[in-house]
Amino acid sequence: MTIASCLVDTNILLRMTRRSDPQHQLVDTALARLASQGTIFHYTHQNIAELWNAMTRPLVRNGLGLTVAEAEHEVRAIEAGMSFLPDSEPLYREWRRIVLQYEVLGVQVHDARLAAAMHVHHVTHILTLNVSAVLPLFTRTQFRSVRRTAFSINLLTPISCRNSRSERGDSKKAL
Repeated sequence: MTIASCLVDTNILLRMTRRSDPQHQLVDTALARLASQGTIFHYTHQNIAELWNAMTRPLVRNGLGLTVAEAEHEVRAIEAGMSFLPDSEPLYREWRRIVLQYEVLGVQVHDARLAAAMHVHHVTHILTLNVSAVLPLFTRTQFRSVRRTAFSINLLTPISCRNSRSERGDSKKAL
């Protein structure tokens, strides 16, 4: 099964940029496999802001300690190879609907924003290393488009991209 489009989660972007990361090769292989099938990769403003935060935060505060110039180089590479999903009023309204309807609290508001972006832009897959964090929100959220058709989000991990059975995702939920 070919995956037409996929949002790349910030934790994947972070591993892409750091060759020394123990999960870099796993992530690189997964992205290469998906790209060879024609998958279009997407990122959001939120992904880049989170990535910038992690890249420029000092090492002593669990960051990468990159300079602004180094972070800019990494972001430009992402922008060159992926498609941007822009923020919009419909995205904001969908995010508001999700957080209110499902009583989203705390840090999961960020995952709700990614889910809203995926819904508004019709991106059905997210590649992430953090399924345990995004799965609770994505499995309890029920998205309905204006035409009342179901929208599914499929969670992928780099490991699930290794074999064809899992290309359908670790979890597929009608949202």
